[in-house]
Amino acid sequence: MVDHPDQLEYAKALWEASGHPPLVFMKVDGGYHRSGVVPQSPISVDILAKLFQLDNEGVIKFHGLYIHAGHSYDAREDWQALKFLLEEFTVLGQFADSFQEGQPPRPLILSVGASPTATSLQHPCLTQSNESASCSHKDSEICREILNRLQDLKSKGYRLEAHAGVYPTLDLQQLSTHARSPDLLSSDDIGISILVDVVSLYPGRGPDGTTEALIDAGCLGLGREPCKDMGGEKSRHYNGWGLVAPWPEAGLSIPPPTSEFPAVHGGWQVVKVSQEHGVLGWKGDRTDEVPLKVGQRVRIWPNHSCIAGACYDWYLIVDSRKEESRNIVVDVWPRWRAPVAYVATSPDYPLQQSCHIPNFHSLDKYFAFPISIMKPILAAFILSTCSPACSLVLGLNIFRYIGDVQLPLMPPIDKPHHQQPPPQGQGEVILSDVMGRDKSINVFAGFTRDVECIEARLDDSKVNTTVLAPLNSAIEKLPRKPWEDPRDYGALGADAYEGEDGLERAQRNLRRFVEAHIVPRSPWPENDKAQVVGGGRDIWWESQGNKKILKPDNIEVVNVASSVSNGEVWIINGVVNYA
Repeated sequence: MVDHPDQLEYAKALWEASGHPPLVFMKVDGGYHRSGVVPQSPISVDILAKLFQLDNEGVIKFHGLYIHAGHSYDAREDWQALKFLLEEFTVLGQFADSFQEGQPPRPLILSVGASPTATSLQHPCLTQSNESASCSHKDSEICREILNRLQDLKSKGYRLEAHAGVYPTLDLQQLSTHARSPDLLSSDDIGISILVDVVSLYPGRGPDGTTEALIDAGCLGLGREPCKDMGGEKSRHYNGWGLVAPWPEAGLSIPPPTSEFPAVHGGWQVVKVSQEHGVLGWKGDRTDEVPLKVGQRVRIWPNHSCIAGACYDWYLIVDSRKEESRNIVVDVWPRWRAPVAYVATSPDYPLQQSCHIPNFHSLDKYFAFPISIMKPILAAFILSTCSPACSLVLGLNIFRYIGDVQLPLMPPIDKPHHQQPPPQGQGEVILSDVMGRDKSINVFAGFTRDVECIEARLDDSKVNTTVLAPLNSAIEKLPRKPWEDPRDYGALGADAYEGEDGLERAQRNLRRFVEAHIVPRSPWPENDKAQVVGGGRDIWWESQGNKKILKPDNIEVVNVASSVSNGEVWIINGVVNYA
């Protein structure tokens, strides 16, 4: 993504280093003034000239125009974000038309969105299944403008895209924007909370004799980004640093924010933050105050999930759809952080080889599969800590049931741990319980959860299985992604995985890849030929010295990572032939 001509030298360096032309978006400033080029300004002309030149030379691919309406966060009325959405498409469309005139048409992508504008596309008047839905006069008028604009842009060959950053989890800032109506946007949709401890109480210290409470999370655990005060009277609207969420199972029954938030707000709020501590204050009548206890754990909804989420390396996942078990951690997700890579072209910065932090991997290799394959985030508990050093320790010492059973520490990537006993105190342990324990195979572990029949198999205590889990590095070395098939590209071209049909092809290919690594028996004796779950040729293993070797592909078994009631997880240094 570029907004200055000099940046294209680095795009050229990427092409020279990799042999592949990078896809380049031109970032456009639509009024937010954080970054981007002003349309039709002199610098935009310079950038376009270089983009066209490098695109024609095959050095880059001019992918499209990208805009971010960060000022849409100022919206405070239901569906007010539609106005910003129309502005985004209008700015990009007019700019693209201006430089496409007299040129061979390019199928550029016009990418719009901040979370408020992207989610406003869910307005009933904009969805095909609700074309006849009744809307207010104001909404129906702007929706007609948006639909006409979209149709016009598509008729010119532009591909339209909506991007959103915090949409999977949402937060209090999103509630404040009223980007959608209350039936589509409420506190029930917030999928992230921070688990903190009440460490002290101060009765009578708050306004009107209310209690204040000290918690062990401050700006290093919650962030320090406010919900912008857009009210007519300063400080009347919500201006705290987080809200305590209702948690009836923990004895905390408090009302959630209503559809009038942030103008109307109450309950326990984070009213002050320092580096490592925060102060809860009660907003409302003192007689309605819900008592807290020292040592009690509470969940905080953050103002901004992006900032708060960056404070933690591990996310504890719970399934909020299941009333009876929504406080049980069902998975642990490591946070992906960008690798460090240096590419330089000037004499002042000599060219260096890419230097990657060992514990992180290529986003493109592991996570860039069609977005619909990714399961939505249901909810996340994030373990709160008092300092960055503490964060690492507590982030690793995660709990299977909050505050109860401790899981083993997770090792660095591609350094498999020796076999460890199953967690104690949980009853029968099965393969689905242990697949996410070893970070060196977490890519394949994630794939098993994306294939329903395999996920169900590993979760069935009566079906025995040997899982052949490739190291992350083995998957990274593949010439293509596991959901790609050269035959699809040969038959359908570069758009083989676009649209619903493309998604089905990708899912089918991913299933074939995963099934090739699932042996439907355990124990699995030496030289016992077996067909993998997906069928096809026989597979077996032989001892060579003190090593196990998978045949016929000659793949070394690094170790047996887990032995549980319904099978074993074998870590392998390669990928089974799945063609």
